[in-house]
Amino acid sequence: MARAGRLACALGLAMGVCAPMLQAAQAPLKLYGDVGYFYTLSEADGGAQTENTYLIGSLNLNSYLWRPWFATFDGGGVISTSSNRTKAVETNTEVLSSRLNLEFLPLSRFPLRLSYTSSDNTVDRLNKDETIADFGQSFRTRDFLAKQSFIGRSGKRLDAWYNWKIRGSDNFGEMEDTNYGLKYDSRSRTQNFYASAIRQVQGRSLIDSVSTNTRLDLTHNYFPTSEFYIKSLLNQTRVDNEMQVGNGSFFQQSTTDITQAISFFYWRPVYKPYTMTGGARVLRRAVDLTTAQTDQRSFNANIAANYFVNRKTRITATANVASLDSEVNNSLGSKQTLSALYQSDRHLFRGINYYWYGSAEVGNDISAQYETTQSRQTGSATLGHSVSRQWVTGNRSVLRLNAQQSLNQLVEIGGRNDKPLSLVDTATLAWTENLRKGSSYAQLTLMDSRRLTERGETQFLNFQLSRTMPLSRVSSWGGNVSIQSTRRDAGDGSDTSFLTTSTAQLNYQHARLFGIYRLKLRTKLDLLSIANRGGANRKQADWQARFSYMVGKLTTALFLRVVESDSGLGSRMAVFQVNRGF
Repeated sequence: MARAGRLACALGLAMGVCAPMLQAAQAPLKLYGDVGYFYTLSEADGGAQTENTYLIGSLNLNSYLWRPWFATFDGGGVISTSSNRTKAVETNTEVLSSRLNLEFLPLSRFPLRLSYTSSDNTVDRLNKDETIADFGQSFRTRDFLAKQSFIGRSGKRLDAWYNWKIRGSDNFGEMEDTNYGLKYDSRSRTQNFYASAIRQVQGRSLIDSVSTNTRLDLTHNYFPTSEFYIKSLLNQTRVDNEMQVGNGSFFQQSTTDITQAISFFYWRPVYKPYTMTGGARVLRRAVDLTTAQTDQRSFNANIAANYFVNRKTRITATANVASLDSEVNNSLGSKQTLSALYQSDRHLFRGINYYWYGSAEVGNDISAQYETTQSRQTGSATLGHSVSRQWVTGNRSVLRLNAQQSLNQLVEIGGRNDKPLSLVDTATLAWTENLRKGSSYAQLTLMDSRRLTERGETQFLNFQLSRTMPLSRVSSWGGNVSIQSTRRDAGDGSDTSFLTTSTAQLNYQHARLFGIYRLKLRTKLDLLSIANRGGANRKQADWQARFSYMVGKLTTALFLRVVESDSGLGSRMAVFQVNRGF
């Protein structure tokens, strides 16, 4: 009886071990992928032709082990071959890549992820005229990642990872990259804290070099209320480089230490007429080379405050200071500004909307380098007004007019670098229409800027017109035209003629060409004309068309493009592709 009991226990144990294996073997396995072929033929002005063929296939799978919550995996690979042929050179390329991802307990508070990817790339180049030796090269990459996470119930999280990469070729050697570190994340109602420590080691076999990068980051966000926010960051980075060439004939070593602290805040009280924002940054960068050492320190801080006297007037004050201290430079700079902006109420009279505005600013710049100190005081003012009007011109069509005029002046106390008094006039007339039979848009913009105290003026004109119109339930066409012309007279006797750039586009699309379901056509024609002051005007026409057809999991497409240019840079291209998914 005891022997029968032991046999029953052994059988039960075997069934308990084999049951998960049988269930894992019965887990649903999803396979999918595609196969594609691409062919491209291009020809440039002068008769030079390039022919490309590209064949690609991919296979992917995903499933789980025992239970979906226990372990999931997915993997796959891609293989492709391409050929590029010209009159003199033929280049063949083969690429084989694969990947595998495995996750243990993905829905738990301690998930583990493992992934591995690889890629092999072989390039063969054949010179048809045999004047240059043939070229063959292979490239390879390998990438492994292991990441373990621990997620607390109170919002805390700890991630640890190890990443190993290697990539190289036969002629250029290999580069190995190892990266590992920790990251801690803690969040609460009023503050967040992040900390990370990363170490990266890179090595190259061809020149026997090693680079070690160690980085520590600490970030703290504090937001007790929606009105106040402060963010602080502390960063420490150390980079060690060693390079040896020719069995010790050349050796170089360097160490770089970078330490920086950054803090930023804003204070925006609710229902208060003032706001404030500012920040500061301290940086130290020390470099120790084999033959020399450098130590550089810098400091930068700024603050800005806005005070709203009323809903029409705002006063802004800003200040910043920056310093740099090193072996070759010792400088200090500071700038303060005080500005005021006023905008009147909007006045409405017989459909005309009018308001005026004005602004003024004074500034003080101080720069000191060694024992030399320079200061500069400036002042600027702007006075302008704006008028706008809107007309309803029909069913769902509107005409809008907006015109502005402003007077600007910038002076430097002492009169050393005064800017001339300038008058700027701008007007925009826009019309829009949105109907079931189509939508239209037109806009004309004019700008004139003149110096009143000395010679000089600039004129600008821009006109845009666009139209989109459906022809049927499955087809539509559209087009747009843009004309831009500028003129500038600097008062030095140079050419002051208008330079005009014109562009036009016409497009057409059909979702059921010739009545065939899912046979689509998209085509467009672009016209361009650019006038240059040097006389090298350029005109170009670009026509593109794309036919596509999809039935089931089979997709085919044909792309045509013709570019004609009076500069001799025209080209013609045809691309055919077919893709079958499964």
